[in-house]
Amino acid sequence: MSFEKKIHLKGGEEIKQIIRQYPPTYFWRYLSGIIFLFAISFFMFWLISRGWWGQVAYGVGMFIGLYIIVQTWFFANANVLIITNERVVDINRMGWFDEVMSSAGYLDLKDVFVRKKGMMGNVFNFGTLTVETKSQQVVLEFEKIHQPQKWQNLILELRDSYRRNRHLSGKREIYESFIKIIPQLSEEDLCEIYDLISAKLATINANNKSDQAV
Repeated sequence: MSFEKKIHLKGGEEIKQIIRQYPPTYFWRYLSGIIFLFAISFFMFWLISRGWWGQVAYGVGMFIGLYIIVQTWFFANANVLIITNERVVDINRMGWFDEVMSSAGYLDLKDVFVRKKGMMGNVFNFGTLTVETKSQQVVLEFEKIHQPQKWQNLILELRDSYRRNRHLSGKREIYESFIKIIPQLSEEDLCEIYDLISAKLATINANNKSDQAV
C-alpha cells in the first residue's frame, strides 16, 4: 500500500517529504545478520556431517541470520515521518502486526524541536525531531534522522505558508458570501454598507495623497 493511500490524503493535500531513520544508525544490525550468516556458513559442512541435529542447527542458524536482515529492512522502511502541505504524520511500527499512526495539523502545530544527543549525533548530524501541538494532545517524536534542522525548517515554513493561505482563503469565502447576499439586503442595509464603503475609500484616497505629497 502506498503512503498516499495509507494516510488518506485530503483534497488538495500532497506529500512533500518522507523521512526515515539515518541508515548508519541501524547498519550494525545488517552487519550482525551478515556476520551470523557467514559464521554458520563457515561450519556448514561440519554441521551437515553431524547428522540430523547438525542439519537442524544449520537451518536454524541461517533462519536467524536472514530474520535479522529482513526485520531490520522492514522496520527501517515501515517507520516514517511524512510531511505534507497540511500536516505531519508519524507512522510508528511497534511490531510486525502493531502500528501506531499519529498526525498533527498545521493549525494546531505549536513548535518543532531538535535534539542531537551524544558525540555521534553531533558529529554525524542526526538526532530527534519533536513536533508539539497547541493542545498538547499529540506530540510526535521521530528519532535518529539525518539533518534534523533541515526538516525542522521545512515543517515551520509549510506551517506558516498553510496559515497564510488559510487566512486568505477565509477572506475570499467571506467576500463571496457577502456578494451572494447583496440582492437579499434591504435598502436601509445597503445604504449603511454604502456609507461604510465610502468612508473606507475616502481614507484610502487621503492616505494615497499623503504618500504622493511626501
